[in-house]
Amino acid sequence: MWEFLPLHSAIENVTILLGSGNFFLPIFLFCLAIMWFYFLKSKPKLAWQLLIFGYLIGILFYPYLDPRERIIVLDVGQGDALLYKKAFSKEAWLVDTGGKMASFQENNRIDTQFAFKNLIPSLKAQGISSLEGVIITHPDIDHLGNLLILFQELNVKNLYYSKFTKESEVWQTMANEIPNQTQHHILNPGTKMRLGDNRIEIFSLDIPVNLKDDHSNASSLITSFLINDKKFLNMADLPVELEKSFLQLFASKKINVLKIGHHGSKTSTSEALLDQLQPELALISSGKKNLYNHPHIETIEKLEKRGLNYLDTQDVGAIEISYLPFYGWSIRTAIDKNH
Repeated sequence: MWEFLPLHSAIENVTILLGSGNFFLPIFLFCLAIMWFYFLKSKPKLAWQLLIFGYLIGILFYPYLDPRERIIVLDVGQGDALLYKKAFSKEAWLVDTGGKMASFQENNRIDTQFAFKNLIPSLKAQGISSLEGVIITHPDIDHLGNLLILFQELNVKNLYYSKFTKESEVWQTMANEIPNQTQHHILNPGTKMRLGDNRIEIFSLDIPVNLKDDHSNASSLITSFLINDKKFLNMADLPVELEKSFLQLFASKKINVLKIGHHGSKTSTSEALLDQLQPELALISSGKKNLYNHPHIETIEKLEKRGLNYLDTQDVGAIEISYLPFYGWSIRTAIDKNH
């Protein structure tokens, strides 16, 4: 699908990310080349007109030639960013942006260049120049830190976030730099919202008044995606104390793919959650050799006890799950775990 290719050792830690086009494009170009050769001797002017016109059509309509509907857990290190792309369309949605603190001594100061190492190249490799919407699950920097750079590089039509995020200190430092043309949608606690022709659903939970700490993670917006007949669930950093409340609000009794909470921390992904949702595959977004030792062994043991397969971005890089009509489902990763 794509590869991360290290450059010369003199510029270590710099990578090139190569995107791949959909398979209809080479078929289209092959047919165009045959037509060009066919008319080249008898009608050379027509041959060149066809070639130029065909390439223009390919450039203009390229996004509409992809029949795959896709969810991609982007590799943003120790953070979260999930991309959803609709088939035969330019429509794309992003849940969280990833991000990194500039230093642990200054909790709210963001590394503004971090987005150029992962998020921005990943989106551009997918041919994305605009986003229908960005959903910010909660105001932790590893989930929203790349937001302002995202606005600088891409057009974002809609922005969805919780009332808790709006009132947070880190959001207040960013709010004035968000472009005026972006539409804001604020979810109050205890509400839900459907988007994208009902393919996307966002849940905002009530934070218990007796919760002593971790209010940021407790404010996490949960997002679900419906592709064909499969349901995907992104738990953000929701702690176990709120998972029961979510299960009561969530209509589906079973899902297919679960992106587990809080990068695989033991503070999320309860036995009750796994028992009720019965996912077929678990996804984890965590950074290589991260300081928190995510995912925690307690979480992995829960998955293994159920025979539940899982993929972790620190092992396999970005993870793509796609549906292609008449072909079915496929899972691809940026890095082959067997090598």
